[in-house]
Amino acid sequence: PFQRQEYWVEPKRSHLSFSLVTDNELPVTQSLDQTDDFTDDQVAVKMEQPLMGIIEIWCKALGFGQIQPYENYFELGGNSLIAVKTLAMLNERFGIVLPPQTFLECPTPAALSARIKTLITVDEDRDTGSNQHQIKHNGTSGEIKIKQSTNNMVRLKPGSPGVLPLVLVHPVGGEVYYYRDLAEQIAADRPVYAFQAPSIGGHGETYDNVPAMAEDYLSELKEQITQSGFILGGASFGGLVALEMAKQIESQQQRLTPLILIDTPVPGAVKANRMTNSVDVLNYLVVNSLSADIELDLVELRKLSLDEQIDHVAEVCKAHDIILPPHFTTVMVQTWMIHQKALFNYQMPVYAGSTLYLRHGESMMNFPSNVHKPWLDYLQGDVAIKQVPGNHITMNFGQNAVTLAAAIYPFLRDSKVVPITSTVEDSLPQTSVQPPYSKQSPYSKSMP
Repeated sequence: PFQRQEYWVEPKRSHLSFSLVTDNELPVTQSLDQTDDFTDDQVAVKMEQPLMGIIEIWCKALGFGQIQPYENYFELGGNSLIAVKTLAMLNERFGIVLPPQTFLECPTPAALSARIKTLITVDEDRDTGSNQHQIKHNGTSGEIKIKQSTNNMVRLKPGSPGVLPLVLVHPVGGEVYYYRDLAEQIAADRPVYAFQAPSIGGHGETYDNVPAMAEDYLSELKEQITQSGFILGGASFGGLVALEMAKQIESQQQRLTPLILIDTPVPGAVKANRMTNSVDVLNYLVVNSLSADIELDLVELRKLSLDEQIDHVAEVCKAHDIILPPHFTTVMVQTWMIHQKALFNYQMPVYAGSTLYLRHGESMMNFPSNVHKPWLDYLQGDVAIKQVPGNHITMNFGQNAVTLAAAIYPFLRDSKVVPITSTVEDSLPQTSVQPPYSKQSPYSKSMP
């Protein structure tokens, strides 16, 4: 799903037939670092009208001659590969540092323009005599101050008021682009959020244990979502964090939260497949998400530093006409290794809330085929298990994400958050369960 030749979602508008306009023909917004001589009016224009500069950059990056303020970045053919280049140009133009998830949160030029305005502030020092403010730049005139976000939660879809939000937790690599295809297919009125690892966002260290991560994510979640209740979920490692969040809610607030697990393993079921070094991680990702035809020289890779390993893998992929996805970074691999340690140290609890488990339909290297079965020892509430196309990774992308969203829809539609004092049956969504994995009634079993 990450190959250069394919879009994650096919663009809805074809490229225009006329030639791209040149830099001189486009309305140009001057870069903040091109001069130290800013007047008050110039700074005001940069703060109030970044839209033209954004459209100019999008036209260059996406290959269009004209883009309207409310056109969607992904519907125009944008993806995570193009996003890296586009973000670099935006950062240089406006003198800011936009996070990797920017286009997920602000998918149109108009939305991004509003976001950039909130990031840029002017230091005003009013003169009591003339009632004029002083604008500074590098200690002189024209300084632009940038406010950096430290939020880990990313809004993937705004949805409608009153609809129970779906909150997803990042997989083991920590990034949230993983969920873009799925969020796109979720019903339009359903708010969808996802947590990104602070290390990927560039504003914090990687969590090395699941309970601490869940506690901090819950604290941020309560600050950003004011309505009562939500549905938790996650793919692979993210499902374990979502489970721990649900358990902490159960303990602290005495209520059960609906839970969606996307091919999440029980730690004990995958210990035999543990990847102990960066070479194992890179090989796993290349073979299972890019191309099974790529053979990496693992012996030679182990002689290299992590940065050199990624450069080498990029060259090998290039020989197969595949561009290495931008999330294949040193930070991602390091995050992966720390999260994997957290996974294997996690003590599995039992959970009485309603749960939907989505399992893969295709086997792949270093991942067990029946990863769903051990969960029946830990889930005491109603459990629906559904199989969807794709392997542990590819089930989340492209056409497979359409099927995945369809499998999730009845659970989302019927789920509700209920107090623990209610009967278990009151909390269960009336979803159809595919045999032979149905648990029609809850049962109690102590934690192994």
